[in-house]
Amino acid sequence: TIFIDIFEEIKSLAEKDDIEAISIVGGYYYLAHPPVERNLDSANFWYKKGAEMGHSYCQNYLANNYMYGNGLDRNLTLAFSWYKKAAEESERFEAYVKIGDFYKVGKFVEIDVEEAISWYRKAIKSFKKTHKNETSIAHEKLYNLKKLGYENAMTDNEIINKFIKESFHIEN
Repeated sequence: TIFIDIFEEIKSLAEKDDIEAISIVGGYYYLAHPPVERNLDSANFWYKKGAEMGHSYCQNYLANNYMYGNGLDRNLTLAFSWYKKAAEESERFEAYVKIGDFYKVGKFVEIDVEEAISWYRKAIKSFKKTHKNETSIAHEKLYNLKKLGYENAMTDNEIINKFIKESFHIEN
């Protein structure tokens, strides 16, 4: 069928180190996108290849798979490392939030709420590159830290106002 032909063409490009094709092929295997069946070994092979080439989507998905043990042994060291690369090299929103989570709860690193706040703020600043709903996650995490008594979490009035507007669907 046409779907098989399209996948084979994309896979052929991936085998020639086309970084976007590598990312797409990894996604096909991870999500079981027709005509491909889910295969986490293949997904992680392509994600690792793309991650090593600097593709932030691949870095983030490889980190997720290490974090949650999706087809790989759970490894917080590698998860943290790949999230950090995705965040630092391409301002990947999801990676900023995950790094903040590491610091907030002390996964792999010492608990450092101020550092968590810093990463969540980076996530908010990358708003234009992400979806509105994802930014609300970072706002919610900062708000929850504020409720726990961390005054620095929400001192920026713009952040507070944006959170309130988004939470209650208030137009300007």
